[in-house]
Amino acid sequence: MRLILLLLLRLKAFATTEVLAADAGVDVALVERSMVAAESERLVQRRSGRIVGWTLTAAGRRRGQELLVGELEASGGRGAVTDAY
Repeated sequence: MRLILLLLLRLKAFATTEVLAADAGVDVALVERSMVAAESERLVQRRSGRIVGWTLTAAGRRRGQELLVGELEASGGRGAVTDAY
């Protein structure tokens, strides 16, 4: 779940809990808990005001990249992705 949410935020820049839940196809309460946990680790921050929603921190961007690399390595798909890119 962490990888999916961090990647969604990387693509969207800002998103509400509801949008993240809809895009991930999971329950809003699960996303809220996950985002609050990620916020406590300083991977994301919740913005309010004119722009509302979650956004990645620099640490969140790095952690998302680490998780993505790990996923590609574990699946054996890194070569295929590199070749396609």
